[in-house]
Amino acid sequence: MPLYSSLKRAVTKGRFGRLIIGNAATICYRSEDYYKSGNWRGTKAQDGGGALMNQGIHNVDLLLWLMGDVKSVTAYTEQLTHDIEVEDTVTASVEFVNGALGTIQATTSVYHGINKKLEIFGTNGSAIIHGEEPLMWKFKQPLVEDSSFLQGNDSEHKDLSPISPLVEDTWAHEQLILDMMEAIRKDRRPLVSGREGEKAVELILAIYKSAETGKKIDLSLCK
Repeated sequence: MPLYSSLKRAVTKGRFGRLIIGNAATICYRSEDYYKSGNWRGTKAQDGGGALMNQGIHNVDLLLWLMGDVKSVTAYTEQLTHDIEVEDTVTASVEFVNGALGTIQATTSVYHGINKKLEIFGTNGSAIIHGEEPLMWKFKQPLVEDSSFLQGNDSEHKDLSPISPLVEDTWAHEQLILDMMEAIRKDRRPLVSGREGEKAVELILAIYKSAETGKKIDLSLCK
């Protein structure tokens, strides 16, 4: 998505200065009927996890892409409103390898929800993205394009609904598939490698392990 690409460029160019806090929240709603609509939903064996692994993993992926790898995590998971095997609510505190701190939250228990929210705070700048809309975009050294950036994202490509599991706009999915096809043809690395996807899964599994054991999990020991 163009918005998150702009955010990545700002991080890479050092506009945030030293990264201090990175937060990712996926707050949405799924009914009991949603989980009952398929035998695989809400199961460890086939769903792999709950609100975080299913709904929140894309936001976790974005957080890692922007903030860098996670060093350790402490987490809590619960089934607060659904009769399922996996979590419908999770909150985690994370320590990044670069020394920054952050939080990861996900739930399918609240109505109506906000879908996803991403916050990046540094010594020289701050950004808050809600869905596909920038709520904050401020830097010590502003650029001319910053003012127009805050006017909102006028893209015709819409974010996922916080109350619907259906993908209403497949544009972003199509771009990833097209990029993978081009990478095969030109024998280059794709924009999103298998390793990038693996890192998000590893972090979520570490969050689950922390919640299960009640201990802080060092990700370097999980390899």
